[in-house]
Amino acid sequence: MFTGKAGQTTTSAQSATNIRGTEPGPIRIGGGHGLRSLGHLNEANRQSNKVTKWRDRNKVARSSRNAQHRKAA
Repeated sequence: MFTGKAGQTTTSAQSATNIRGTEPGPIRIGGGHGLRSLGHLNEANRQSNKVTKWRDRNKVARSSRNAQHRKAA
């Protein structure tokens, strides 16, 4: 029954056991891209927040390094 297509939800007993353990009711199984399937949404947001924080920190460090080089020249 489960073909892993993006929009497909389960109505069998399996949805009652709530495979991912986060949401009530029928959930998508293996749907679409890992980030976009329902159960992963919160986790994906958490991860991307982490990533952007790091990226901003790197950006700040890089800009200050560049500024030092410009001063020297």
